[in-house]
Amino acid sequence: PAGIVPLGKYSDPTPSKDQMSSIAKDKCTKAVHDYLGSDKRTDVFPAWRMPGSQGWSEGWTYAICYAEATKTFGSTLLGIRDNPLPS
Repeated sequence: PAGIVPLGKYSDPTPSKDQMSSIAKDKCTKAVHDYLGSDKRTDVFPAWRMPGSQGWSEGWTYAICYAEATKTFGSTLLGIRDNPLPS
């Protein structure tokens, strides 16, 4: 899935947060823009969650992408394009 970004192998040393964020940034940005159907929104932006060193050693070696909005909304953002956020 586009919203899950592999960051390495659990047997590798845990990358720094900057290294993980660098890997996740472009892929999560593309995944969120594809999900929304737009890359021009300023009220919805890509975000991601990364593993810590303990999670890494336990096999959590992925970043998970999210679409975050500047306000609360009431339904899906899938294919919203440049339409207003749902209330």
